[in-house]
Amino acid sequence: MGHKVYTTYPEGSRFHLFLYHTETGDLLAIIEASWHGLLRTGAATGVATKYLARRDARSVGIIGSGAHARTQLEAVCAVRPIRRAHVYSPTPEHRRRFAAEMAASLDIEVAAVESAQEAVGGMDIVITATKSPAPVLRGDWLEPGAHLNAMGSNSLLRRELDPLSVERATLIVADSVEQLRLEGGDLLASIVSGKLRWGQIVPLGSIVAARHPGRQAESDITLFKSSGLGAQDVALGAVIYQRAVERGVGAELPESAR
Repeated sequence: MGHKVYTTYPEGSRFHLFLYHTETGDLLAIIEASWHGLLRTGAATGVATKYLARRDARSVGIIGSGAHARTQLEAVCAVRPIRRAHVYSPTPEHRRRFAAEMAASLDIEVAAVESAQEAVGGMDIVITATKSPAPVLRGDWLEPGAHLNAMGSNSLLRRELDPLSVERATLIVADSVEQLRLEGGDLLASIVSGKLRWGQIVPLGSIVAARHPGRQAESDITLFKSSGLGAQDVALGAVIYQRAVERGVGAELPESAR
């Protein structure tokens, strides 16, 4: 069991995960969790893509070129045989750097493009990974059969998707429907208009556990709205801790700290 905390200061923020033994309550590890959070968020997208994207998906369109966009693309490439990706972000230097670095890292074709529509058009899988307060994706850009991962917005006051992006989705999946009620700004306009109800959103766990069939047709558009869960942080922290013990890396906590 565990918890993650973060501190903010004028230059940024810092994250730490505290991991405990469930039987003794002992503190097992303190893990620097900035990179950990990027991995956790990417992994959730990877799981959703594994269960929702078409089996023949080969291409990815990404809006955003920051740190989260990197682990998002890595995770998608881990579950589908991706051959090419397009990336758009407003700063040309940033998207060109992202394209060059990810092409070298993943050994796929990654192209920096001039617009969000060009990034998304014709792509099997779409990722939005921005901090934009206003929509960066239009629903009429999505191809039939596309799978969309939306992870950037985590506030009712922000949204990356326009209402049509949400309303074209045959299936909307979330890691936590309850959390979306507090953070799901991407869905709020469709909820308010009555075109979507909270009860229509399917928990990702139900898909993974085969309690829901998931995608029904090749032409369906599926949407995973990621909000991030503490349980995901703890699960990844447990893996990191176990591997650290096995490999003998990290510093032992003093007895007094346990």
